[in-house]
Amino acid sequence: MKNGAVRAHGASRKKIALRFFSKHRPPPAMKCCEGGVRTKFLGKSYMILDAFIHQINNQVLEMDCIFCKIAAGVIPCFKIYEDENTLAFLDVAPCADGHTLIIPKKHSDAFVEMSPEESGRLFEAVNIVSNQIMDKMENITGLTIGMNTYETAGQTVMHTHVHIFPRFKGDGGGTTHSIVHSAKSSDPEHLKKISEKLTK
Repeated sequence: MKNGAVRAHGASRKKIALRFFSKHRPPPAMKCCEGGVRTKFLGKSYMILDAFIHQINNQVLEMDCIFCKIAAGVIPCFKIYEDENTLAFLDVAPCADGHTLIIPKKHSDAFVEMSPEESGRLFEAVNIVSNQIMDKMENITGLTIGMNTYETAGQTVMHTHVHIFPRFKGDGGGTTHSIVHSAKSSDPEHLKKISEKLTK
């Protein structure tokens, strides 16, 4: 379905756009206009563009996913960087000033479910935003960059995302080596067995 076809059916556009708000009752009122659907939600006006309605209709976006809604512009964010494939914005519950999340606009539950090409584009953006933060944050002395993959690792939003934590001298934070201490052994024979298992 092309965007022109979407624009031609106002009722369908409203129905599709309402999927953004599937968990909210009562759903907000929708009004079709040139280029998309306009709505008010939590006291603010939003424009859901035909391009995103087209994506929804083709199930590119997961409508129960808050990060998909942020990527689509339905939920506002403090945007740091954006390109065709990725979006970076400030974490609203930051662990440090400048704590930033970078997400792919196309939904994937977790990093290991992305293609090599998609993950490459994501980390191109991680590189750009990391340099942006290092250049512009005052008194910054380093970065910790990480990702939680699946619930056991602490992932709470099931949409792939990378954390960038600005680091400051004396901030009291740890390193990636402080996250988990479950290795059974550092014996070379034990490491050899793991290596062989991973490379078969």
